[in-house]
Amino acid sequence: VKQIVDLINQFPDLSISGGKASSAVPQPHYIFGPSEEGEAKKPFIIIDTTGTTQELKDSPAMILITATELIIRDASGNESDKLKFSDLQDTVIDKKTLLGWVRWQPLFYFPGVLLVHYISFVVSALVFGLFGVGLCKFMNLDFAYKANIRVAAVTSTPVILLDTISLLSGGSIFVNPSMIYILAHTAYMYHAVESNKK
Repeated sequence: VKQIVDLINQFPDLSISGGKASSAVPQPHYIFGPSEEGEAKKPFIIIDTTGTTQELKDSPAMILITATELIIRDASGNESDKLKFSDLQDTVIDKKTLLGWVRWQPLFYFPGVLLVHYISFVVSALVFGLFGVGLCKFMNLDFAYKANIRVAAVTSTPVILLDTISLLSGGSIFVNPSMIYILAHTAYMYHAVESNKK
């Protein structure tokens, strides 16, 4: 959130009227993103309603605001999305407006994240349930698929714990978290099935 607020504090007043954007600041105007200690700051947003800058090519910025549209570049470097100001009502976007959006964002963001995590949890339990069935056949155990799903749900607890710690730490604590989580879940699932054999 602090990084978002830092970006907002650099944002000038932007007026959109008749499908055209304008700002009183000297342009191109650069809004710099967060940088590591010792690294030079790089522009994250470019505002240029004068027509001098028309594309994000050869720029490290992720967003370009021109007189007619907002252009967003994806992680691969391509200009993926464009929002035309002609589709918007006349408005003024300032720091107060942007901070208001940030305050309301968690109310919409949290339910969506919760739903995505729930779906991934269910899918994971179903997939590892099948893995459990395979282990049971290999170990000559009579363990139904439904029972393996319940075991898979329980053995996902360490993965959920690792993911929670990673999120609370402010970033990933693993180089390849997805692979670590899969290996951890596989190991615990194997241990659970093997315990029933004993």
